[in-house]
Amino acid sequence: MIFDHGNFSRRERDAVREIARAAGADVRVIYIRISVDEARHRLLRNRQAHDRHDVRDDNFEQALEIFEPPDREPDVVDVVEGSADFRPLSGRALTDMDL
Repeated sequence: MIFDHGNFSRRERDAVREIARAAGADVRVIYIRISVDEARHRLLRNRQAHDRHDVRDDNFEQALEIFEPPDREPDVVDVVEGSADFRPLSGRALTDMDL
């Protein structure tokens, strides 16, 4: 199962891990590192394309303030967008090879 959500704090991610493990699921946190500038660019691009739900500016800024990178957390797959390890999932299923 894929739970696609911000999970901005370690506490939120730990809660998701606990729920998944209680259900007998293996857990991986996929962390795709992008710059703040790129995130802001995507926000503005989405407002023109309407591909996803719009995020208000104040919510975007709040997310930046409270975000805790998942450094040194268990079960994290850390991917830098644009690196050789980055393989977008658009149009294909997630496989064990992706993890």
